[in-house]
Amino acid sequence: MSHYQHQKFPEDKSKVTPIIPPMKNNHEHKSWKLGSDCCSWDGVTCDRLTGHVIGLDLSSSQLIGKIHVNSSIFLLHHIRSLNLACYDFMFSEISSNFAQFTKLIHLNLSSSNFSGLVPSEISHLSKLGSLDLSDNNAGHGLEIGQHCFNKILQNLTEVRYLLLDNVNMSSVVPGFLVNFSSLISLSLSNTQLRHEFPNGVFRLPFLQQLSLSRNGGLIGNLPESNWSSPLRLLDQSLTKFSGILPETIGDLIHLNVLDFLIANSRIQFQDHLEPHRKLTRLSFAHNSFSGQFPDVLGNLSKVIEIYLFDNNFSGQLPLSAFNLTQVSHLHFSHNEFVGHLPYQKLCSPEQSSAFSVSRNFTINEYSSFLRQIPGKRVVIAALGMGLLVIGSPSCDWT
Repeated sequence: MSHYQHQKFPEDKSKVTPIIPPMKNNHEHKSWKLGSDCCSWDGVTCDRLTGHVIGLDLSSSQLIGKIHVNSSIFLLHHIRSLNLACYDFMFSEISSNFAQFTKLIHLNLSSSNFSGLVPSEISHLSKLGSLDLSDNNAGHGLEIGQHCFNKILQNLTEVRYLLLDNVNMSSVVPGFLVNFSSLISLSLSNTQLRHEFPNGVFRLPFLQQLSLSRNGGLIGNLPESNWSSPLRLLDQSLTKFSGILPETIGDLIHLNVLDFLIANSRIQFQDHLEPHRKLTRLSFAHNSFSGQFPDVLGNLSKVIEIYLFDNNFSGQLPLSAFNLTQVSHLHFSHNEFVGHLPYQKLCSPEQSSAFSVSRNFTINEYSSFLRQIPGKRVVIAALGMGLLVIGSPSCDWT
């Protein structure tokens, strides 16, 4: 990054502070004017007493350019928060000079077209409370090696939010993750993690969000006790977790997202949904859950999406789910449910959702249902897949 200017604070602050101006799309930063106080610029935060720049937010500014080793940004020694998300760094590597921001608490480099190895010097930022390197997956993307990860683990003891989605961590042994004892959010989707996931992570005392999705080589099982009680989001979709859904998962009273999509064909289902009244998304799809599914879905008053398809659930169709007028997606297909579709409820003025029940009912059941839907209703039916989309403001049965 080559073009920059120096802004001098008033004499009583006696500090020359360099700022990085935008290289393109200056309409995003009209306040960045030569000769003006940089503390008044959009995206710049200064300490009121010292005048030092302590925050820089250039996220989503549609800026393009590479950071060179002599860039003026590395002279911001007092900066505490740096957000360069969605900045296009043209597949360049993250500079080791980021280690100079020793006072940094928040660092966001997500979706910024960085590539190559994450420098181990990033571990020098020992005061970091949040680190977001996610979604730099264009080109070859970012990669964290075991050495770098060990350094991060050793030095970033205060990190609360660690977001590494789509960063290649294939060489990292996940067992060390349990040592991040202060984590509130851990997001490792599509990081190519393999081997066994440490059971202890589920017991971290402050953990609220845990996303491990799309790591097909990641194995593990769920703890039978001592879950992290604040847990709100648990996403293990497209992993190879196995075992039994433990009764203690019912202790997670704050849980609002529970996703086990294709978690593993061996995992067994047990009824522990009753306490989860805050759930907004429930997915057990593409597993081999068997047995009767309890008719407790009607108690999930906040749920919007329910995916139970492609299992071996049997018994009566959980009809209480059709009482949930806020549900937008309801998928029960490819199971062994029996029963009758609640025609009146599906054709009520409040009902506007997509639902699938194929491979549970006969085509005659579908045909009977379709004959009862008035012609003015909007219906999209694909009987082979069992998808029925009901979207009418009213239903006239006369």
